[in-house]
Amino acid sequence: MEVVLTCTVFGAFIILSYTLGLKNGQKIVKSEKIDIPNPIKKIKQIKEDKEEQKIIDEYQKLLDNINNYDMPGYDQKDVKIDE
Repeated sequence: MEVVLTCTVFGAFIILSYTLGLKNGQKIVKSEKIDIPNPIKKIKQIKEDKEEQKIIDEYQKLLDNINNYDMPGYDQKDVKIDE
């Protein structure tokens, strides 16, 4: 069982490495720049996207409150907006 799992994992790594090598080889032939992903920039981008999504969700709640308004206000959602 362990041998099959090990062979499968290493096989997946070999296939992944081969495809990345093909992509980079084609970029070298076409004289294009090879982009190496930077994990720090990617993490910052993900954090910024999450913050933007929180702001969008809060404003969406505001719009939903406006659209669902009735006199007693039973369907209203609590919204916190920091400015």
